[in-house]
Amino acid sequence: MLAERSLLRALGGGCRVPIGALGRVENGELKLAGVLATADGSSLVRHEIVGDVRKPEDLGEELARILLAIGAD
Repeated sequence: MLAERSLLRALGGGCRVPIGALGRVENGELKLAGVLATADGSSLVRHEIVGDVRKPEDLGEELARILLAIGAD
């Protein structure tokens, strides 16, 4: 899904960074959940947002900004 890929790209995710993303459409809206953890799993940051189903990449980038602001950096 474009929203999930956009989130991972914005966070610089790769195969060595524990990042999760799940997008789903509910009631005509796109819900995107993201989670980021430290390598050892001792710290976890997660958040979910809802947005326009027609703008999935924007939603992914917005969620990345939020995750970084609440401690995912």
